[in-house]
Amino acid sequence: RRAGRRAGSGSQERGRGSRSQKQLRLCQAKGRGASPPPGHARTLSTAGQRGGSERREARRGLAGARVAMAAAAAMASRKAVMICATWQHVGKTSVSMALVDAVGKALAANGGGEGGRTPRVGYMKPVGQKWVSAVNSRDPTGPVLRVDKDVALAREHFNMQMDYLDMSPIIIERGSTRDFLDGKRTEWEDPVITNRLRTAFAKNCAETDFLVVEGTGHCGVGSILGWNNARVAKALGIDVVLVANGGLGSTFDQLNLNRMACLVEGVDLAGVIVNKVRIGEEEKTRTYLEKAMNKFKWNAPLLGCVPYGDNLDQPSAMDLETLFETKLIGGFQHRLRRFDRYELVTTSLRRFMEKLAKEGDDILNTCFVTHASRNDIILGLLSHVSRLDSGLSGGKRFEGGLILTGSPPFNQPADFCSDYIHHANIPILNVPQSTSNTMDAIKSYTPKLSAADDVRTTRVIEQYSPHIDVARMLGLPATDARSPLLTVEG
Repeated sequence: RRAGRRAGSGSQERGRGSRSQKQLRLCQAKGRGASPPPGHARTLSTAGQRGGSERREARRGLAGARVAMAAAAAMASRKAVMICATWQHVGKTSVSMALVDAVGKALAANGGGEGGRTPRVGYMKPVGQKWVSAVNSRDPTGPVLRVDKDVALAREHFNMQMDYLDMSPIIIERGSTRDFLDGKRTEWEDPVITNRLRTAFAKNCAETDFLVVEGTGHCGVGSILGWNNARVAKALGIDVVLVANGGLGSTFDQLNLNRMACLVEGVDLAGVIVNKVRIGEEEKTRTYLEKAMNKFKWNAPLLGCVPYGDNLDQPSAMDLETLFETKLIGGFQHRLRRFDRYELVTTSLRRFMEKLAKEGDDILNTCFVTHASRNDIILGLLSHVSRLDSGLSGGKRFEGGLILTGSPPFNQPADFCSDYIHHANIPILNVPQSTSNTMDAIKSYTPKLSAADDVRTTRVIEQYSPHIDVARMLGLPATDARSPLLTVEG
């Protein structure tokens, strides 16, 4: 019996051992259930953790690979992008013009357009607000057209042969939204606008290898009509590039707000471009914005950080004509002249002339502002300019200007000054406003690109293009023409 009990005991021990082995295998298979025997716990836990970690890493890697493959596929098939701002005066049109130039060069460096010909990059402004008159080159005898001013700029600067009506299919006049809300503008109903936008877009794409589509303001502009920029992008089936001014916190806030408007419509981001970054802070801005974008899983690249460009925001005499809704009264040949600074003159003629003689080269690009009744200051400055132009003083030429303030007919130059003003060799503008209002308006004014100022457009393109990674946006290999600040990840 004792032997039998000993045998039974051994059998039970073997059974328990067998059950322990089964439990161990069950733990390994399920990662839960009965506890493993002592001595196995730490090994099993470590192995389980390592296996789970490896599986999670594999899943993450697979998900990342899928995202990368989807992004690469999107870039490979991308034939157009829409450029949207995050707010006013962030350089959306400047970026658009630079992209037209840079995309053309990038495509040319990678085989050219279809059939190896010179790439054709087009431009379109689906919904415009500020328009200019234009004649359609395809129908010169036809009616004068109203087209968005930026369409006229792009078409003339790049000598595009596209149809104005397709480049600028919809113009929203000031005050017309009330008519729409009152049901008086049936041509702005959804089916009509959708058809016009898609038809024009299809024609533009058929004539180009790539199309830069510029929105109107930030992503929410146009909501009063039910057609904000994000919805336009969705209707055209294209991704959006957001443009913001340099910074970090507020910049990211504005970018994310506009990104959300795109997500609501189901529109993806093709990238982000940050403009007017403080010189010397480009790398820091890039590093931390990329960290923020990656942290919150935007799945969109930072395509460029454009440093602030000197003198690009300085208005020309022609811009001042637009600002004050007036015309030059002298120096008409210098409408495109820009000034380093504006200086108010209220002192006596003697002190003013002493200043001109003393400061010399420091004020050569100054635009002086004085009241129109100051005939002495007007004639004093014109005589100084004449001496410099003649070379009698041995100094450089005066490249500044003169603004006369005060409302006519009582506040205007005397008749004996008019002939001197008319034949002056500097731009002279008569602004029918008070001096203080004139100075405040100039201080807060941001000039826009214009088809009439080709020099400024060229300077803007030269400033922006090297800092925008169009190769990454298009899914092309990097070119030598790109900025050394930019890198393309494989």
